[in-house]
Amino acid sequence: MTKGRLLRLHFIAHENAQDGLLAAQPDGTYKSGAWGKMRKILPQVIGAEIHLHENQRAESWCRGRITAWEHAVNHPGRITFTFMPDKTIAPATARRWGMEQARVWDGCDSMENT
Repeated sequence: MTKGRLLRLHFIAHENAQDGLLAAQPDGTYKSGAWGKMRKILPQVIGAEIHLHENQRAESWCRGRITAWEHAVNHPGRITFTFMPDKTIAPATARRWGMEQARVWDGCDSMENT
């Protein structure tokens, strides 16, 4: 069960990935990779920060605000986020990672992982 509002999603997304993990769009937004285990939180992701990390210990190398989501075309059951990069959002780290992601909720002392 989630508590409060979703503040941030943290994902492992290598800066040098080749397979469309992070692709710039003509309108200046970016599309993230295809992430799993999102169905329960999708109503809360719009407006939350997205942070991409090389590994679980590294600060985020790319961050922004989620503006939309869609079902991943080439990965059934997974979600792709659209976000606007924002360098005013400070790089962050996360604790309590799941396999590829960590979630930070408002009003909760700890992070919920996947």
